[in-house]
Amino acid sequence: MRPNRYPYNKKPKRSNREVVVEIATPYLEYVSEIAKKETQSKEKNKHIEVYIQLRKGLSPKEWDDLNGLYEHLLFEKKRKLTKGLALDPSEIEAFRSHAQRLSEINE
Repeated sequence: MRPNRYPYNKKPKRSNREVVVEIATPYLEYVSEIAKKETQSKEKNKHIEVYIQLRKGLSPKEWDDLNGLYEHLLFEKKRKLTKGLALDPSEIEAFRSHAQRLSEINE
């Protein structure tokens, strides 16, 4: 039977299972992260392809009508979400200054 400790450094001997777990866990996390990124990329490409097909299939007038409908739906959703919501002047000023700082950063 082999001793539990190496004689030269007195460290406990690691089992093969411990070594495999130590290596496999980061590797599996890395593989799952890559798979997630690949899935997101495929979803993004799928949406782009659908957009291109839709754009090719519609005439300019139909496309403008679709954009108008989209803008109307966004406006209605915004109206429902902000119904009964009001900001006092100090909140408006804080929001405005924050937006100005962000626009300066992006420029």
